[in-house]
Amino acid sequence: MRSPTANTPLASGVVDQPWDETFEEVVRAALVEYPPDAPLEPGTPLPAHGVDSIAMVGLAMVLESSYGVTFPARALVPATFATAGALWDAVRTAN
Repeated sequence: MRSPTANTPLASGVVDQPWDETFEEVVRAALVEYPPDAPLEPGTPLPAHGVDSIAMVGLAMVLESSYGVTFPARALVPATFATAGALWDAVRTAN
């Protein structure tokens, strides 16, 4: 099971991103309408870039498999998939 931890701070003290590489890759694969060279930010709105209800189910399944977690039913709502940051929070807190 992968541990969903944030990246470590850079020498300057700035954190390069709040999630790990696996999360970045999985979410980017689901963002069919997102420029590949644009940074994925915590506030990036997932529905605006192609994550509809069907994609949410697939994304949840891939994240559960990648991290060895199970999302509780209360997490499988549109608000969880509203932004990259909200989704990362759900991954971090899933059991």
